[in-house]
Amino acid sequence: MKLGRLNHIGVATPSIADSIVFYRDVMGATKIHEPFDLESQGVKVCFVDTPGADGALNGTQIELIEPLPGNTSIQSFLDKNPAAGSITSATKCPTSTPPRQSSRPWASACWANPASAPTAR
Repeated sequence: MKLGRLNHIGVATPSIADSIVFYRDVMGATKIHEPFDLESQGVKVCFVDTPGADGALNGTQIELIEPLPGNTSIQSFLDKNPAAGSITSATKCPTSTPPRQSSRPWASACWANPASAPTAR
């Protein structure tokens, strides 16, 4: 297996709205996708695009993850890390490599089919 580019990094946050302000106003993000609920995993998600090596918005995405009510795993992480923190990453891999399956939705993963990765792109 060969490691591909880093697809996204998940960041748990107590407030996607506050995180959007930070990435837009402080970090200069220009492409922030509309937040959406991913009820099957008990989270609200929002992707922030970052520039790639060529300057286009095709770099690693930042996946902002806010727990929905009742999500105790991510909420307990935020209780210990109230300022937010990275909890997941995923890389693109050759299409012959099956995606890594995990019982933990926040675990690192390798996405063989980029279309199956949970990104806004």
